[in-house]
Amino acid sequence: ACLRSALALFLACGLLAQDAAGHPQPPQEKPSGNGALLDKAKSLLRTPYRRGGSGPSGFDCSGFVRHVFGTFGVLLSRCSHSQAREGMPVDLEQIRPGDLLFFRSAPKSSRISHVGIYLGNGEFTQASAWGPKGTRGIRIAKLFDAYHGSRLTAARRVLSEEEARAVQASAAQAK
Repeated sequence: ACLRSALALFLACGLLAQDAAGHPQPPQEKPSGNGALLDKAKSLLRTPYRRGGSGPSGFDCSGFVRHVFGTFGVLLSRCSHSQAREGMPVDLEQIRPGDLLFFRSAPKSSRISHVGIYLGNGEFTQASAWGPKGTRGIRIAKLFDAYHGSRLTAARRVLSEEEARAVQASAAQAK
């Protein structure tokens, strides 16, 4: 019921497209030059969750995002609610890989308490404190699952097209 409510809300607000059969679909994405940034984020999968963590031995959500972007010289604030004011706002129907996604602590709350990096195809990467022991940490999640779909509140783009291409080029040169 919760998933249906979240999906109905996204559909009613025009935030989620439907296919011909009426099934929810992730937003259509424009290609981005954020491949190197996304590769860096994915290279950290299974790194443990550590409250206040901002280094390779463990991350919290904002520390993870800050670390990934910092690898490419993009300095972000340390807290998710501060990161939610950086870059340019993006309509949720216009998100593309590399955008930051922000979530509320509870469906009816206005407080931003979590951030992740959009990977594309309705998936994002995050540092999660929840789940069975051994699964907490950097992982890929579905953007429109019952939990995240009801809490997604905003998206921001911190890299311009030109900056994204520069990140990609510098990563290619480093190989």
